[in-house]
Amino acid sequence: MPLALIVLQSVSLLPEKPLGAGFVAQFVQFAGQPVVALLVGVGIAMLLPKKLDRRALAVVAIGAGAMVVSHVNDSYFWVVTRFSHMSLAQGYRLQTLGTLVEGCVAAAAVWVLSLIVL
Repeated sequence: MPLALIVLQSVSLLPEKPLGAGFVAQFVQFAGQPVVALLVGVGIAMLLPKKLDRRALAVVAIGAGAMVVSHVNDSYFWVVTRFSHMSLAQGYRLQTLGTLVEGCVAAAAVWVLSLIVL
């Protein structure tokens, strides 16, 4: 009987949220966006005809579209600005505009590849 009381007491002393308040919400926010993008991209690629060239171009287009604009609500923005020791204003100017140019060039490259391959 005392063993059962010790177990019950230790269970009652456990904190309500052992991983901290909002841990699950933060994890879902961080992991949810890439996972949703990946699942939607796979779904779109599976709907395409079986021809390999079109599927490969669809995957490249999805990857290019994922990097069109990186802004403050994107974790990639914070990783780049913090590791590069940029201020927030510099991040707005350089990171956001840089990824915009990157996305536009990637979209143009996919379009040119589609003219050649298809």
